[in-house]
Amino acid sequence: MPQRAVQQRGEGSYVWVIRDDGSVEQRSVTTGAWEGKQWFIDKGLNDGERIVVDGAQKLRPDSKVVIAEAGSLPADGS
Repeated sequence: MPQRAVQQRGEGSYVWVIRDDGSVEQRSVTTGAWEGKQWFIDKGLNDGERIVVDGAQKLRPDSKVVIAEAGSLPADGS
């Protein structure tokens, strides 16, 4: 998982998981080793779940997001 998708707080690490309806939930995760700019997630996610990679700092629980395919945004992320 891209390292920038993993957020930190006092209780540990978390990611924003995208629900089927396009809303998000904050999910605690256990990070493992990393390679380059990628982290392995040991616990907290299920196969196939979608996560927010960019813009996570603006989210709140139940926020709605628009899903963009990888590479479809300009390089500056706007």
